[in-house]
Amino acid sequence: MADTNFTSSDFEGLEYHQLIWGDLIHGTKEQLMRLRIGRNIQFPESYRKRVKCLDPRGFPTEISVCSYKPKGIFSASISFPGRSASLHDEAWKPYALGVERCQHPYCDEYRGSADSLVAAGLANDEFFPGQPGMGKVQVTLNADGTRRTCNNSSKKTHPGDRIIKKISSKKYLVRIVNDKDVCEYRAKESLKRDEEWRKKMNSLPRPKPLMKILNEQELYIQKEKSLSLSDVKDRMIDYVRINDSVLFDCLSETNYQLSSEAKALIAEHIDSIKRICRLGTSYRVKNNLRLVSSNHI
Repeated sequence: MADTNFTSSDFEGLEYHQLIWGDLIHGTKEQLMRLRIGRNIQFPESYRKRVKCLDPRGFPTEISVCSYKPKGIFSASISFPGRSASLHDEAWKPYALGVERCQHPYCDEYRGSADSLVAAGLANDEFFPGQPGMGKVQVTLNADGTRRTCNNSSKKTHPGDRIIKKISSKKYLVRIVNDKDVCEYRAKESLKRDEEWRKKMNSLPRPKPLMKILNEQELYIQKEKSLSLSDVKDRMIDYVRINDSVLFDCLSETNYQLSSEAKALIAEHIDSIKRICRLGTSYRVKNNLRLVSSNHI
């Protein structure tokens, strides 16, 4: 059911995509608000700002200005629990004291302080960014351990090359390029895990799309407004009958019970309410049905 686009004549230009991780909706502010998204918040005014809220189903939602759509179009990104971008995403795991490793098909990455990376044998003191003769942010080393200078600089990397990059005031990242065989093997394994993850996600039940919920609500309202006076009276009497039963059953599990006089008095009042429902008159105001009793107790 992923990557499905819904359109509706009632929402001209609105796009509703059902993706593996959740729903992605593109539409105007008015269209999103009609779907009950972002009704009580201020919509973002720039591409960089995102506003968080909950959709009518209770799922976390991010609203942003859609940068690749005409002006006035917003994106609502709705995430479903347990459906992150991918269950097999590469994760950072402990590698050595003070060092974490993340394995990718193309390379292995390590992060930690300079001392921790040196102790783990991943870098030498003199090659860290900021050291004399080194770059301020990043240093690239060839597989033989020599520094790649401006004269032999190339964006193309080779197996064994490592890049040391400063990622914060006290932390660095070391990226080591894998050889071809490792890259191919990990790429195949990644595709296999991705396919398994997609099958699992597609087998999970999905919440109803907001468009369907809205249509059901509108159909229900139309059905309610089309009820005849007789239908409404019957419904009111059913409600009274149900509450009648609940009223007497609520004491069944206690040490108390109503006296026969109390039961008779309650039954008399309930019969009076039923007569009011049967004899009530009605009138319509702006398609809202209101009942007015013609009798008074």
